Amino acid sequence: MTRKQTKPAPLATELITYLGIYEHNGEYSGTAPSLFAQVAEVTEDTATTVDGREYDLTATRQCCWHHDDFRLVTVDRFKVAEIVLPRWLSFDEYQRNTVDWKYTWGMGVDPSWPESWQRGLQHVSAKRRYSVAKLLRVKRFRSSFRRSLRDQIVAWLETPASQRQYDSPLSWKQWDCLTRYDRFEAERWEASLYRDRGTLAAGVPRAA
Repeated sequence: MTRKQTKPAPLATELITYLGIYEHNGEYSGTAPSLFAQVAEVTEDTATTVDGREYDLTATRQCCWHHDDFRLVTVDRFKVAEIVLPRWLSFDEYQRNTVDWKYTWGMGVDPSWPESWQRGLQHVSAKRRYSVAKLLRVKRFRSSFRRSLRDQIVAWLETPASQRQYDSPLSWKQWDCLTRYDRFEAERWEASLYRDRGTLAAGVPRAA
């Protein structure tokens, strides 16, 4: 009897750490600050961006406390944070699509996975993405059905988008089997990401 050979695990993508500067320009104190530039140098009180402009990190601004209370509060205007990205994802591309990438990683996609996996999973709904990410993390399967689902998903992800026969890696019935036990947990994670303004602004991928 010959033992079935399994496909070797993909090589991990190298992660690169950048510094980014965010600006709080929202109406409410809890509004997530917006990433607007890569930082070249940080001193105690200032940050210099790659275009040579300096920003005062001690600067503040006033905004409403929250949407039910219009009392003015003082918040930091600028914030510098580390941003961990796969080597193939440029800072500029990440900046243009920050929230989408945060939800991709926040729902469990590993930023060290292959580029084709991560870009492919961006086109899967957040709740399905949660279940797929869990499945892709499994090392040893007790269920041949779940292993077949994983192989089918990997084959779809590793096929160039222009050559995929179907828009989805699984049928509706297969999706139902994969996600039925994760629905409430996936909804909880998605709601947590929406509420967690700090996570969405920090620039560090969050694993489920």
